[in-house]
Order: sequence, then C-alpha cells, then structure tokens
Amino acid sequence: MIGRPHYLGYLYDRVGSANGGHECARVRMAAALRAVGPTVPDPASGRHYRRLLVAPGLAVELLGWGPAGLRQARTAVAVAVEHLGVPAAANEAIEELPVLGGPVFPFGG
Repeated sequence: MIGRPHYLGYLYDRVGSANGGHECARVRMAAALRAVGPTVPDPASGRHYRRLLVAPGLAVELLGWGPAGLRQARTAVAVAVEHLGVPAAANEAIEELPVLGGPVFPFGG
C-alpha cells in the first residue's frame, strides 16, 4: 500500500528493454510506502525474493543504474523530503521486510 503518488518524470526507452522490445516511456513516481503484503513467488522462477529497504543512492549502486539512475534517485529524495516529510539524510542501514508483510512507515502524504 502506498500513499498519494507524486510524478517525478519519465525515462524514454527507445530499445524497449522493459517492454518486450517495443519502444516505451517508463513513468517515475514517488510515494510513501505504508504497508506491504506477504511475499509471493516470482511468476517466472517460482522463487520468493528478499525485499530490502535501502537508501536511494545505495539502491542505485546495488542495481547498477549509473548516472541517470542517480539523478532519478536524487529527484525522488527531493520530492520525498518536500511532499512526504521524510528526513533529508538517508539512513544507510539495509532493512529486510518481513516475509508476511505488515506496516512500514506511519508518516507522509
């Protein structure tokens, strides 16, 4: 469950890497994460993946998103600070969400 989403922009994908080879635009939004449900198996592999909360800059590094990803993460942080009331300083801890889900954050719009 998320709070009210805030539009950040979009990423134009000429190659269609996220859309089966078809050109597309991937919308970027930020919202407060209120709660998560239980994990479900990945439809392609049947695996249950771990769900981790990490600072946006660390997520960019771990996922190999490069300079464009870092710009998007910084924009998301600025929106989260302004509209959702999150602290500007990132918590560098990595936190695993419970397998059964539950509430996450009480704050934000």
